[in-house]
Amino acid sequence: NTFLAGFQALGTLGLLLGTAGVAAMQVQAVIERLGQIGLLQAVGFPPARIRLLLVAETLLMVAAGLVVGTLAGTLAVLPSLAGGQASFPLGWIGLTSALTLAVAFLAGWIAARIASRVSPRDALRSA
Repeated sequence: NTFLAGFQALGTLGLLLGTAGVAAMQVQAVIERLGQIGLLQAVGFPPARIRLLLVAETLLMVAAGLVVGTLAGTLAVLPSLAGGQASFPLGWIGLTSALTLAVAFLAGWIAARIASRVSPRDALRSA
């Protein structure tokens, strides 16, 4: 159990570092796509819709990663679970997944705020 707890702590640290990486990547992606975002604004997309698209993109990417990671982790410990040697920490998985999604939402929201502050003319000029 101590060995598994150590790996659980390392996995949580990796999850936090990965979430910070997603935040940095999302902000960089928005800066690189300012021309496309400016085009959306120029053809009539309201800023609220563009913000929604950017936040939804981030949440979808992180949620897919959480699902795949949870399934992979479940498959990895399935023999121990079947043998009764380990228990499944549903509370911990739920808590870390919820915190990860909250940080991903914050990252998408920050990226969307950056994008919404740029005028369409300046964004198209930068493309």
